[in-house]
Amino acid sequence: MSRHSRQEKLFGPEGQRKLSEAAVSVAGCGGLGTYASLLLASAGVGKIRLIDCGTPSESDLNRQFFYSGREGFKTEILAERLGEVDPGLEIEIFNGFIDENNVSEALGECDVIADCLDTIGSRLVVNRYAVSKNIPLAHGGIDGFYGQATFVVPGKTPCLRCILRGSDGRIPDSFAPVVSIIASVQASDIVKHITGIGDTTAGKMFTMFAGTNEYDTVAINPDPDCPVCGSSRSSR
Repeated sequence: MSRHSRQEKLFGPEGQRKLSEAAVSVAGCGGLGTYASLLLASAGVGKIRLIDCGTPSESDLNRQFFYSGREGFKTEILAERLGEVDPGLEIEIFNGFIDENNVSEALGECDVIADCLDTIGSRLVVNRYAVSKNIPLAHGGIDGFYGQATFVVPGKTPCLRCILRGSDGRIPDSFAPVVSIIASVQASDIVKHITGIGDTTAGKMFTMFAGTNEYDTVAINPDPDCPVCGSSRSSR
């Protein structure tokens, strides 16, 4: 049996071919990024670009298990691990913090972006770029027992600017099971979008609170005054 034979029963040979030809940029190689990229590599995505500026610290290791005992950039350590998962995977690396000046260079050529970042500012930079380039964006966020995920399809769904408010403040708490669930939703959305089989969270927000085992999916509405995707943007 082939590596993906049991998955092909779900998506078919054509779906598996689409995955093998797809490129995904993973913005952020922390907890969400490590889980999501592992799942994407295992699913047969042909090319993954890893973007992060960090090196592992002790406080990362409760959920970023690839990095234990390793030194160097997270991107390089993760790339080595993903190459072991699928030796045929094409991997690109960008070591740096994403900002307005380098977002195009950082994300590179891709079909989908996985938002695995941990600051609102960098998320909104990536969101603006994704909308301007018509690139779908799989968003995931966590804070302690809480997690959320949605799939942004430019021109069809609300973008992150419609739903994210506030500014960067404290570093969120991290509970590994929540991180793994949200990253799984992100990876699932990406695979379903690429293959065209199954429903994503587009136009909806998946939320969870592990403290009381509450899970929900609710519709979200676009902000007509959103400066990134709003209907009034063209008249400004």
